[in-house]
This record gives sequence, structure tokens and C-alpha cells, in this order.
Amino acid sequence: MILWKNNQLKTIEDSSLQWIHDMRQVGENEVEILTDPWSDNSAIWLFNIIRESKIKIREFKDYKSKEYTEDVKW
Repeated sequence: MILWKNNQLKTIEDSSLQWIHDMRQVGENEVEILTDPWSDNSAIWLFNIIRESKIKIREFKDYKSKEYTEDVKW
């Protein structure tokens, strides 16, 4: 993941966030991240941009055995 902060680019290297499928802003300094919905380790994470920290909200198994689609409801 690439983070643009204080006019600088920073690479966030985290194995839990390696396969990001989608992101959505949920606060001024927070985003929710959905990792690959078809993988065994799919999850929704809350990432704080200021602290550069993450918290796992929940696992996401809704699409585990389903066919690929661009429109993932999470």
C-alpha cells in the first residue's frame, strides 16, 4: 500500500494488507480495507493514517466459494 502523507509517499509493507481489493474512507484519518474476498485470509481492516496502524474488524468469508465479480458488497 502506498500512503501519501505530509507531501511524501510512503510504502506500507504488511503481509495482512498485501492483497487489497477495495478501500473506503470512514473518518478523517481512517480507511477500511478489504483484502482479497476469495482468499482464505480475507478480512476487513481499519487503518489509521496518522498512527499508521491497523485493527482487524472481522474476517470476510462471504465470497470465499463464489465466482469473481467486480461488485463486492462489504
